[in-house]
Amino acid sequence: PQTQRVLRSYALPPGSGEAHSIAIDATGVVWISEMRNDTLLRLDPAAPDAMQTIRLPFANTGVRPVISDGSRIWYGGTRSGRFGFVQ
Repeated sequence: PQTQRVLRSYALPPGSGEAHSIAIDATGVVWISEMRNDTLLRLDPAAPDAMQTIRLPFANTGVRPVISDGSRIWYGGTRSGRFGFVQ
């Protein structure tokens, strides 16, 4: 933040849509919510070429917030009125 330089950037997988929120879990894995696709992206910085797409169990979730509590990643669906977690 002090130098305001981008140190590294990662391309989202083809077909990704509307990345919204980012959280980092206790192991340093980065989680990104994708509102349009009802998915979460999982990026392990140690293996950045192996980004995973995790499909949520409900269609039209509209997932926005994603939060880590240290052992789980919680997500909220703005369209479905549901929330859940990935472990």
